[in-house]
Amino acid sequence: MSDGVTRRRRAGGREVFVAQVRVRPGDGSKDIFESKHFDDYDDAVRWKKKRTGEIRGLVEAGKRPSKAPKGSFGAALRWGIDKLTARMDASKLAGRNVDGHTSNDKNLRSKLRWWLWVDEDAGVERKAVTNVALSTINKFMLEAQTKAALAAGDGGVQTQIHRINAVSWLYEAWRAEQQIPEADLPTPTDGARMSAPSGRERRCRDAEAAGEDQDEEAALLAEARLSNSKWLAPAIVIAMDTAIRQEELVLLEWRKHVFLEGKKPHLHLMKDIVKGARGADGGKARTVRLKKRTIEAFRELKALNEETVAKWNADHPDRPKKVSHKPLPVAGTRAIGHAWDKLIAGARAKAVANGMTVEEAEASIFPDLHWHDLRHEGISRWFERSNENEMRLSQMAGHGSLATTSIYTHLRGADAELEPEDERPAAAAITDEPGTVKLTDDGAILVLTTKGEWVPLTEAKPLVRAHGEELLRVAADVVFGKQEDAE
Repeated sequence: MSDGVTRRRRAGGREVFVAQVRVRPGDGSKDIFESKHFDDYDDAVRWKKKRTGEIRGLVEAGKRPSKAPKGSFGAALRWGIDKLTARMDASKLAGRNVDGHTSNDKNLRSKLRWWLWVDEDAGVERKAVTNVALSTINKFMLEAQTKAALAAGDGGVQTQIHRINAVSWLYEAWRAEQQIPEADLPTPTDGARMSAPSGRERRCRDAEAAGEDQDEEAALLAEARLSNSKWLAPAIVIAMDTAIRQEELVLLEWRKHVFLEGKKPHLHLMKDIVKGARGADGGKARTVRLKKRTIEAFRELKALNEETVAKWNADHPDRPKKVSHKPLPVAGTRAIGHAWDKLIAGARAKAVANGMTVEEAEASIFPDLHWHDLRHEGISRWFERSNENEMRLSQMAGHGSLATTSIYTHLRGADAELEPEDERPAAAAITDEPGTVKLTDDGAILVLTTKGEWVPLTEAKPLVRAHGEELLRVAADVVFGKQEDAE
């Protein structure tokens, strides 16, 4: 391709664009070479032009791009990259995990490379001293750099969190290798925070707000149907209808978390799912009933899986595969992110081809729409279309606290247009909910807490106790009302 950007196809068929910068100093010294991978061609071209200008400016001033000397933060980064690469190669050669290799090593390595690419002006000190230099790196520097990257569009919130976590791994591994006590070289990421800007309220727009013939949800699903990732459209439906987190969606398994048969098809998101996802809002285990549309989306995923396996087995009878135990045929959340970004970019590219400018396309075609907004949309609809109390909806959403749920309460209105009874998310609670009350044989009143424990009603937290007392009042009205009718 032109502009010094090459196209490469990775395993799985995903295309990436590699931007390469090579500058030859006039003093006869070694050429300066850098490269970086991008999902978008235009991003690769922009980076190449910017970085080429930066390097040439340094060369004209008689300098070269900074490479931290041995013993500095940069040296530790290179040491970590080499360590990860070595055990990845060794595991591949041995056909099994060796030297502590995990599936996260590749991701860790890419994040360490990102820190190595950042120059001094970005706020990370690098001094030619070993442990003393490493001890100068603190959480404020790391937070400043990742927040700057977030503001510049260089990765989302989760990417910045992964970058900070990679530095944490680096320090732990360095201490173990050098036999340094943690007290002498503490991890600089302890206490570092990276969170999404507060107050985000992105919702799917209706046709009028979107300025189109169809609403944004319909346009999104139509675009997803054109994607090479055939699983994308049903995955969007599931994410929106169940408010499931991206990490949880990837971990789902048939007949362990997904139950399509019976009178009440549902998702049972157990602790293994929630712990693996580690939701930013402190997620909890929960059960969510499935709507008809959501059931069809899951069945579509199953059919796609079976079709793919059948085609493979027909073409490779000597290497047969089994149908996956997971609904979503991807290894991790990164695949969802790439498919989502490609969908958005493709829709905007078509708009540009039809006469829009790039700026107009970015402002009108799915503007600022993230995958996590599907969860926000789903929870918002629960409040708009059901008459369930906040505690039950909080449990369905898997929120860590009612404070998180409270940001949706303004959506509830007395004139809300409720969904049909069998489609209503209010019916999602299949197991006992917090606030459920029961009587013991000796007449004591117990209430179920948010931790799943039965405690005396008088000892429960105020909100749980209030909900239990309300249930008792309703029960009393029903019982005594029937007695009065009988009299």
